[in-house]
Amino acid sequence: HIVDLRAWLALLPRGTNVLLQSNDYFSEPTHVNCVASLAAFEAMAPLREVRFAGELPTKNYTRFMLIGTV
Repeated sequence: HIVDLRAWLALLPRGTNVLLQSNDYFSEPTHVNCVASLAAFEAMAPLREVRFAGELPTKNYTRFMLIGTV
């Protein structure tokens, strides 16, 4: 639940490994930075290298995951 993902990523040293998750569950009020698609998530979280990008459909929403380095 990071409000400003780009600002948070900018705080990390270059080369830091990260695992990021988001989803398209816009109706959940505690979820911030929901995205409509994996492509939108990748645009929101620009990584220097993406080692994995995927999505997991669930009953109520789709979870998006990125693994890579900043």
